[in-house]
Amino acid sequence: MIPPRVLRKLAESLAKQTQAGKIQWFRPRFDLQRYTYQLSSGQIVVLYSPSRGGADTIELAVTDQGGEVIGSLIAEENEPTYDVLADLLFEIQRATGPGPHQAVTEEVLRLLNP
Repeated sequence: MIPPRVLRKLAESLAKQTQAGKIQWFRPRFDLQRYTYQLSSGQIVVLYSPSRGGADTIELAVTDQGGEVIGSLIAEENEPTYDVLADLLFEIQRATGPGPHQAVTEEVLRLLNP
């Protein structure tokens, strides 16, 4: 099992590497809220579960080659770990192609760094 503290550090590292274009994520057409990064010995999965009226949830999971989860970090909105996972999800969504909100997102980011 991979402990939560290691998974939090992994999420931070993956966000930086994704932003730098060093990691390529895959998003299946049938599940637009699931992103995977293939490892030589398994994969990393990020799953976003938006809620209607409740708290959104983000999960980071590491699986072995057989698909067995060997580490998982799940956070809901307003939990401390949620911000770390939300930063990762944000970078993944930017890297995996244009979505309905990408233009405004990029414009907001440009305003942060004039």
